[in-house]
Amino acid sequence: MHNILYINRFDILSAQSSIYVSFCAPYTPRDIVRLMTEITLLGQEDKIYQDGKIISVYDPCCGTGGILTLTKDTIEETAKERRVDVTVNLFGQELNDKTYALCKSDIIMKGDEAKGIAVGDTLLVDEFRDQKFNFMLANPPYGVDWKREYDSVSAEAEDKNSRFAPGLPDKSDGQLLFTLHMLHKMDPKGSRVGILSNGSPLFNGGAGSGWSNIRKHMLDNDLLDAIIALPGGLFYGTGIATYLWIFDNKKPESHKNKVLLINAAKDEYVQPMRKNLGMKNVLVSDYGRSEIGRIYHAFETCDNAKLMDKDDFFYTYITVERPLRLIYKDVKTKYAALDEKKQSEALANIIALDDIDTERTDAEFFAYLESKKIKTTAKLIKDCRTFFGEVSETAPEVHVIPLDDNSDLVADTNLRDYESIPFKTDIQEYFQNEVLRFAPDAWMDREKDKIGCEFPISKLFYEYQPLRSVEDILADIRALEEDEEQELSSLLND
Repeated sequence: MHNILYINRFDILSAQSSIYVSFCAPYTPRDIVRLMTEITLLGQEDKIYQDGKIISVYDPCCGTGGILTLTKDTIEETAKERRVDVTVNLFGQELNDKTYALCKSDIIMKGDEAKGIAVGDTLLVDEFRDQKFNFMLANPPYGVDWKREYDSVSAEAEDKNSRFAPGLPDKSDGQLLFTLHMLHKMDPKGSRVGILSNGSPLFNGGAGSGWSNIRKHMLDNDLLDAIIALPGGLFYGTGIATYLWIFDNKKPESHKNKVLLINAAKDEYVQPMRKNLGMKNVLVSDYGRSEIGRIYHAFETCDNAKLMDKDDFFYTYITVERPLRLIYKDVKTKYAALDEKKQSEALANIIALDDIDTERTDAEFFAYLESKKIKTTAKLIKDCRTFFGEVSETAPEVHVIPLDDNSDLVADTNLRDYESIPFKTDIQEYFQNEVLRFAPDAWMDREKDKIGCEFPISKLFYEYQPLRSVEDILADIRALEEDEEQELSSLLND
């Protein structure tokens, strides 16, 4: 289900009164929408507040239109203060028929036209296919699968110029599909996008996955401007960590190829509510909203923010191989244990040889076969190693061509490992210090390299909390024991 603002105000002008309609979680609280709106509009004042300026605002999962109407109200209030005439046109698409109807009626009751509000599944049919927008804000559904849309979305993704060409996330979570949709609708002259998400889009999926490729697309095209980790306890139906992403395709020079990460998951930015609403127990305070805006506007590293180069989020995912080491013994017993379908005339000829059960290394085994005039094809070599060979850490390395020490080594797939090496780290130096020091026979298969991308905000802002001392813990235990003894004594005396 698409997002709906918790309280949606319908201004009934004739009665000059208000009707408030409340919806249950997981709808977007007004304090979060206000923060998202202010951050998305921040720094765009000179572009927005011009006489006769026409601004388009779009939400691809608009619910009852709360994000749209609050954004319009914010722009119009500031325009009035600056005494300029600005027109704000609202556009949105909503899946649910009832919330779509509420959205249109709300906009009409506010005295506006609602021609820009459409009903339907945004992922299946873009009702504004040929349109671009100045501002886009949304709170896409978290962790909702897109299996119903999979065939259509996958087919569209085959077109390199389509919305979903950069990559596809897992079918279990379609958040990043809405992000791709909005990035595709950015106006070449300049657009700003604000999107709420949970933690999954930050790091889900390894190198080469759809998740990672979408994140890579954001950075390769220098679209991502900031990610803000929000305080907990802000939403009605979930306590999970949430994040605000800001995108801009016309970044100022000081922002280019940079991303600002803000840790706003702090108690100092919220105020407690007098009464909980579902799981929501705090509001983003006026101070919090102002301070987060100030940190974003400064766009520099500080106590609660880190300014990062885009390459800081990339890594090379390399494959580390180690050689296969085999010995051969008890060959006849191993052949007898094989399934009949795996037995063959060529293998039968081998086990018929005298002294075939003697323990040998790989080179010694195939040298013995050669001495007995056994023709070793590629298939026979593979079958012998698979069915008769035993892994031994002390045996010599196995070569692709058994009696040719200049041929490549055969990799032991059971020892295969992987390393994620940051872009700014020299791969050879890393391999020397972090791999060869512990596995001197290892090598890298660079043909399997993959480029990955993730945004490890939690790791970057991690603050070590020292463990309590044993003395403190024992003191608490003794205090509890004393309390129990006093209560027991009181009960016995009574």
